[in-house]
Amino acid sequence: MSGQEGTIDIASSGDSVDSLVREYLDFLQELHSEHLNSNTQKTSSIEPTSMNPTEQSATSIFSSLYSFFSRPTFTQMYMTKTGEVAAQVDEVDKAEAWESVLTSARALIPLNQHRLSMHKQEASKRVALTERYWRSCPEYSTIPDNEEYQRAGMDELLLMKGEEAYSHRWVSIAAERAGHQDELAMNWSRAVEGPLRDTQTRFFREKDYQSVLGFTQPPSYTDLESIYRWNENGRQSPCPAPPTGWTGNSDDLASLVPLATRIHFDHQHSQAMKSRGQE
Repeated sequence: MSGQEGTIDIASSGDSVDSLVREYLDFLQELHSEHLNSNTQKTSSIEPTSMNPTEQSATSIFSSLYSFFSRPTFTQMYMTKTGEVAAQVDEVDKAEAWESVLTSARALIPLNQHRLSMHKQEASKRVALTERYWRSCPEYSTIPDNEEYQRAGMDELLLMKGEEAYSHRWVSIAAERAGHQDELAMNWSRAVEGPLRDTQTRFFREKDYQSVLGFTQPPSYTDLESIYRWNENGRQSPCPAPPTGWTGNSDDLASLVPLATRIHFDHQHSQAMKSRGQE
């Protein structure tokens, strides 16, 4: 055995550890080139402004004051409206908020798919390099139970070197994802009512986003709860009616079970936390 026990070594006739690590780093650089370049551009594209800090501050303050005082006040807005008109305005606001929820969901689905694809490609490359590493050191094969240890060690080394060199490769995609998640959470709370406001949309997965996209208006908690109960009872007949505003049909109800289940447990958790706070 050419290396000391507990270390990663490769026979001189095969790929060296350094060459495999270098290949992995080159692969990461190419795979994440778009995001690595965007991170660099964001930090280097800040240009000096012609205004000094005092002028900037004054301009910012006066702009903010003008914007604030040019808006109608709460009293002005609602003292001139009847309750019926105010309710109509509220419905319009909820509809607009829901459209924004759908926009965020549409953006998050491909973004998450892209992120998952990148992770899978990284893992696949490490598997291939680890295989080449193992084949390059046939003397290790004579040691009992050594293959798993050596493969795991090489994979860990590649992971470590990748993080050392390109830990920032996920920054731009993470920031974009967080921005869409924030927008979705904010507009969800504006669009929905009652127990649905307890929903932790930040933990939505692709299937949840897909379900949300099936609604042309904010869903009803009662409708989704009936789907949750139907599933808990073994999906026995009769099945619930399709939710209001949902574009699917009775045959597709099962696709809403994950979303209905998440919403149910988020509400239950919220209620439990409130009860603890009152004790």
